[in-house]
Amino acid sequence: MVAAVIVAAGRSTRMGEPKQFLPLGDRPLIAHTLCAFETCSAVDRIVVVMQPEDHERIRTVAAEYGIHKLSAVVAGGET
Repeated sequence: MVAAVIVAAGRSTRMGEPKQFLPLGDRPLIAHTLCAFETCSAVDRIVVVMQPEDHERIRTVAAEYGIHKLSAVVAGGET
């Protein structure tokens, strides 16, 4: 089994909001990453590392874009 770990726990203090959720084209930046791993046949599951306050938001994005391989969202470090 192969898991892709997406490390996206940065606080983006210089950006003012988490850059993972800023739009890139027609969707949030993190959605592009999730979709790439979702369509990769070599990846069986996806784990996302994010700040605890963003866990529900990433689950919402995953549901919106049909990400079925998301198996866990875990807390990142302080910085």
